[in-house]
Amino acid sequence: MHTLVVSGLLTVASIIYQIAMTSLTLSTILPQLRPPPCIGEQLCQQATSGQLAILYGSLLLGALGSGGIRPCVAAFGANQFDEIDLKQSTKTWKYFNWYYFVMGASILAAVTVIVYIQDNIGWGWGLGIPTISMFLSIIAFVLGYPLYRHMDPVGSPFTQLLQVSVGAFRKRYLIMVSDPNLLYQNEELDASIFIDGRLVHSKQMALLDKTAIVTEEDNVKAPNLWRLNSVHRVEELKSLIRMGPIWASGILLITAYAQQGTFSLQQAKTMDRHLTNSFQIPAGSMSVFTMLAMLSTIALYDRFLIRIARRFTGVDRGITFLRRMGIGLLISVLATLVAGFIEVKRKQAAVAHGLEDKPHSIIPMSVFGSCLGTVYME
Repeated sequence: MHTLVVSGLLTVASIIYQIAMTSLTLSTILPQLRPPPCIGEQLCQQATSGQLAILYGSLLLGALGSGGIRPCVAAFGANQFDEIDLKQSTKTWKYFNWYYFVMGASILAAVTVIVYIQDNIGWGWGLGIPTISMFLSIIAFVLGYPLYRHMDPVGSPFTQLLQVSVGAFRKRYLIMVSDPNLLYQNEELDASIFIDGRLVHSKQMALLDKTAIVTEEDNVKAPNLWRLNSVHRVEELKSLIRMGPIWASGILLITAYAQQGTFSLQQAKTMDRHLTNSFQIPAGSMSVFTMLAMLSTIALYDRFLIRIARRFTGVDRGITFLRRMGIGLLISVLATLVAGFIEVKRKQAAVAHGLEDKPHSIIPMSVFGSCLGTVYME
């Protein structure tokens, strides 16, 4: 996708998100947009349909804006490095390390400073500060337009993958050639879609190779890409299919990870969160421990572990991406087991003290034991 298109998409998505944040902030400031605050033990007044419409509309716009920002922002930053330039290509993987480091630092500030403001000063300031910060970030991003590295469009990758699939289906009855060198190659056609060189032919998924068989109906010089595709394009689809199990392995990981912002938050509300007799950590700030673990791990890996691992593996990155993912998944499995055992202990403590039907009561069990599972999850 053209860099200008991506930057435009990021700008539009950011503006949508800005509207959502502004609307949420106004709903906490203006009495007409929210129900009155609860006093004591009395029943809270329900929100009107109009107030709920503003709230749900704001959340919907926030999700829409976030959906346009999150998939693009990391890749947009990586595109600012020229992979052909050896000096810049080695910095790409460091960029991702520090991208997630900065993301973690911002989340750390959000779950400490912002949560404190929300609990002790008010939701108006608690939402207003991120709203103002978002506005300033949009201004900074737009002002940086002239500095961005712009890449020429090379077409939709989804179209290319679909063309290979359709071409293979249309030629499914052809007999596969015995010599892979007879399959269609076109360096000029593929020049715009590869950087590090053409992909070589592989023996797996031979059915897809049939779209690269040249027949009498095919025009080699100006091929119909819905019938004839080069080996490089076929191998791109094969590579994508091979990544399927890797992507699938992350589904359960994200399912477990999502509990940190939902179940773990509710869990923390029912447990003892006191650091001292007079200081109690807000339940919304419990993820500070996971953020600290992530930030320290990234810094430790980038500054020390890479150099040590490089001596044993010979890999510039220290450990290959696949091995890093494998290690991370293994640790996440152990973390989920630990979190499960802690939840069993929490329920047993609630039953022992007769608190199983009192969701607003505090169980005499420290919350910091439950942090162990979420820290390893991060």
